[in-house]
Amino acid sequence: MQKYKQLEKQAVLLGRVRSEVWAKYGAVAGLNISDRAIRDAWMKEGRNFGVSANAWKETLRDCMGDIKAYREAAKEKVKQAIRKRTTCDNERKRLYTLLKKDEWTTDNFLHRQMRK
Repeated sequence: MQKYKQLEKQAVLLGRVRSEVWAKYGAVAGLNISDRAIRDAWMKEGRNFGVSANAWKETLRDCMGDIKAYREAAKEKVKQAIRKRTTCDNERKRLYTLLKKDEWTTDNFLHRQMRK
């Protein structure tokens, strides 16, 4: 029973880490930043999450992976919108390239679609 309570407490603390990562890096701010850069910055700040360093680092890495997967899934819907929007091959290629290189913030249409 004691072990279960410890695990429950750890889950709550790591949930706070996940929430913070999603809130700060789940949108445009997390576009070109790696989990290692965030980890290094947090370590430099001396952040204490109340759990072992391995636990919060793995949670950070996992969460950044989830954000990336979510962003990649969103790109599939944006590709559909691109196909509906234009029949010009050059314009399609330009938009697909911006999307692939994660430079979609430079184009208003792509930015709007990714925010959806």
